[in-house]
Amino acid sequence: MTSILFERDEFRLLIKHVPAHICPMCGEAIVDEDVAIALIGRAEEIFGQGVREDVCEY
Repeated sequence: MTSILFERDEFRLLIKHVPAHICPMCGEAIVDEDVAIALIGRAEEIFGQGVREDVCEY
């Protein structure tokens, strides 16, 4: 699990507990394509509501 931060202008969204593959060497988090699509959709939805800053669960 990891957390993903989205930022656009004054918009900041932190999505916690995202399922990911974590590299044991460098710690980089890589999410599957379906997870990435869901994350982007969620971020766009919240951005469209005019929210400036939020933290949510995956």
